[in-house]
Amino acid sequence: MLEVSKEALLDILGSMGVELPSDTTMTTEVLQERLEKAIDAAQYIHTFIPAKKNELDVASLAKWSRSDGTVQFTVDRTSWKDAVESARSAFMGGFDDSVPKARDAFVAWKYLLNLLGEAYDAGRGGILLVDGATESAVLIKIHEVRAINNRTPILLVHFRHAIDTTGIGFNFGPDQQQRDDIQAHFFVRPAQYLALRVLETNAKRIPPSYAPVDPGLKLSFLLPVGGIGASETGKLARNNVCVVCASEAKQRCSQCLSVYYCGRECQTKDWKTHKRSCKKLDGAAWETFPIDTSGPFSHMSRPPTKFSTRDPIGIHPTLHPIQGGRNTAKIPPMKKASTEPFLLKIQDNNTPWLMIYDRSRELDAFFKREESDATGKWGKVRRVMEEKGIKLGLNMKIYCWAKRTGDRELSVALDCVPEQDVPW
Repeated sequence: MLEVSKEALLDILGSMGVELPSDTTMTTEVLQERLEKAIDAAQYIHTFIPAKKNELDVASLAKWSRSDGTVQFTVDRTSWKDAVESARSAFMGGFDDSVPKARDAFVAWKYLLNLLGEAYDAGRGGILLVDGATESAVLIKIHEVRAINNRTPILLVHFRHAIDTTGIGFNFGPDQQQRDDIQAHFFVRPAQYLALRVLETNAKRIPPSYAPVDPGLKLSFLLPVGGIGASETGKLARNNVCVVCASEAKQRCSQCLSVYYCGRECQTKDWKTHKRSCKKLDGAAWETFPIDTSGPFSHMSRPPTKFSTRDPIGIHPTLHPIQGGRNTAKIPPMKKASTEPFLLKIQDNNTPWLMIYDRSRELDAFFKREESDATGKWGKVRRVMEEKGIKLGLNMKIYCWAKRTGDRELSVALDCVPEQDVPW
């Protein structure tokens, strides 16, 4: 299996919207587990494969009908941003390895689907992904295309990775000969790595009863992919590792909520150090703010539509595009009936609205600055952010404790904020 650095792995996750700090103490194994979950989320895999079953009955799926459209067209689930990136890369002849950015990996995955769809529609056998140094290659051969539904094809493929450091050529096994109908495309190694992780992950889901053979190659499948929702990326981006041993954490300090531990033993070991910065919320002064769910679009009679990758995915044909990036009709769901404190990120981008998020991004809304502030609380927010927050150029952010006090209302402790190196 092709390997990449921890830095590249973080960039691959970042390309999928799962942003983790570069100095995270998460192990490579934990990051690979996060990547596998992100792959599943991008494919919406558990909408048609139950998590407990984790097996796709391929033989029961109908074969793809050309009356449903070309495969190249129907696998396309790109946002406008992705479309621009794909067009740029296609214009340059593929993902140029002279600038090996792992941040291109997710767009490259979508581009890969486009290439395979084009190959199938043209009657070609598959594609070959080669890095710029021509030392790493992934052979992907198309076996057949079946249908999840009439808008969602599933590409059944055989694949194998090969390394060549001698200049002799790639060896995919004695039964695999060079073919004119398999075209080569440049893919940087992080993009190859993500493609292989997808193929390896999906290969585990094919039952033994469906076993077409291509000697020396492994069977897998590929599905159209869409953007990962904010709630899911929030869960995947939690930097929840034990501050003592760096293993995945299962609990937090109950007083400050900002430090993770794998268990009681590590928490006890760390208390001598942590107690200097641990802050209790007893006696904190809470300021109450109304939650605004539509933010900059609230003055419009009909907020503009944000491009939705879920709607055209074909698995959820009844879903509608997201309005203004947030659902303005619903009461913010997080901790609706609870006053238990939680960590809140407040972000000031120099607009009348402060963006607010919780760790899971279930709460994804705004505070609207009041023009006439008799209470002085907006000035207090600004001062606290300037004194204790994190400056990002002209913008600022701060982590605070908050609690739900109503359907559209939060209270925030501005006089007692945690240390700002909060794992998020």
